[in-house]
Amino acid sequence: HRTALAGNIGMPLLELFDPDPAPEVWVIELSSFQTADLGEGVPTVATILNLSPEHLDWHGTAEQYYEDKLAILCDNEVEVAVINAADAELMRRTASVPSRVLFNHGAGWHVSGDWIMDGSVQVLPLSDLPLPGAHNASNVCAALATVEAAGMDARALARHVRSFRALPHRLQPLGEKAGIRYINDSIATTPAAMIEAVRAVAPTGPLALLIGGKDRGLDWRPHAAELAQLAPTVIVGMGEFGKRLVALLAEQGIPPERLAHGEDLAQAMAMATARLPDGGTVLLSPGAPSFDAFRDYRERGERFAELAGFDPALIGRIEGLGIA
Repeated sequence: HRTALAGNIGMPLLELFDPDPAPEVWVIELSSFQTADLGEGVPTVATILNLSPEHLDWHGTAEQYYEDKLAILCDNEVEVAVINAADAELMRRTASVPSRVLFNHGAGWHVSGDWIMDGSVQVLPLSDLPLPGAHNASNVCAALATVEAAGMDARALARHVRSFRALPHRLQPLGEKAGIRYINDSIATTPAAMIEAVRAVAPTGPLALLIGGKDRGLDWRPHAAELAQLAPTVIVGMGEFGKRLVALLAEQGIPPERLAHGEDLAQAMAMATARLPDGGTVLLSPGAPSFDAFRDYRERGERFAELAGFDPALIGRIEGLGIA
């Protein structure tokens, strides 16, 4: 299929305006900002990974966020709505959608034991997934459910997951310097995304986590409690918001020797590397947007790479954007 890949993933749709010949399939990633004003277009398949209130400085309230994000269902006129059965709020709010198809559900694409399953059929061992973390296994299920909803043979396509490479700024391993690994997850601009990154990386050994950015008014208390349970070796807050997050984590009982604050990314990284033993990992997974100090998450991730001693140009860009 001649396919267009664009949207919030890294290529504005306007750059593909009126292509000739037109793609047979459009794959578009949209933010809740964009779905809020979707207009008259009705997608063939709409996939929603989760409902996690964010951008409240823009949406105003959590309820408005829900309404704006679910606008992608076009008043239930979407042909197929692919929904995450593991998200209770999403399940509740889409219960009346007649075209709903579920992933992370035993009857569809889900994870069971060490396998990606399609119903009762083992399709792909988790050991074949090139990306770490339960959330990435869930994302694979979402992708397979989506292509199946679009009329393709998902089981046949599943084997291509093995060759997928980490996208820039998304749990992207940069390499090792002086016995310490560096992972760039700069696109983790929500606390929920940060938690999933820590879950994926923490089992590999000592971990220094860099958090902080622009404060969007989210309630971090549940996430702070969860982060305290995950127990990274050290947590370093960046900037003014990072300082408040460190105070919140201290209230959760994290001992002071495992908490630090840096005025900026450079200072935070120096503190992180100083407290890690050889074989440890520095993870930039801020849980907040970059706009307090950077143009966007890309600039933040590139600066992280530079400070760690890597060429920022090697981070690369997402391949396959545009029409192919």
